[in-house]
Amino acid sequence: MKKLFALTGLMALFGAALTGCGNTADGVAKDADKAGEVAADGAMKAGNAVENATEGAVKATEEAGENAAGALAITPMVKEAIVADAGLNNIANKIDVDTKDGVVYLKGHVATTELKKKATQIAEARIKEAGKTDTVKNELEVKAH
Repeated sequence: MKKLFALTGLMALFGAALTGCGNTADGVAKDADKAGEVAADGAMKAGNAVENATEGAVKATEEAGENAAGALAITPMVKEAIVADAGLNNIANKIDVDTKDGVVYLKGHVATTELKKKATQIAEARIKEAGKTDTVKNELEVKAH
């Protein structure tokens, strides 16, 4: 009888061990499934981040191209208009024209305050004639000689 009781106890213990192993195996399988889901989610997020970065780079490149095209169109027109004015086209004046991000910058120096104002007026008029919306930032210094 002791042997039967011992054998029954051993079988119960063995059954519990098998159940435990089964639960452990189920747990491992569930953990593996969860890890797969987390990895797939992470991969999707990484893919989205790469896609967003690529779109941002494309947009920045397009904007840079538009800025360059705008600068190439506006800058020479404004320079030409300034050079065509006898008062501004004088050895006493040095006027540089640069365009960036929709702003036409006038830099350098002129002989009088009136010439500084005139440079702005000419630049604004030429921009308007071209049908553009750029603004003028006059950074010219007045240097009397």
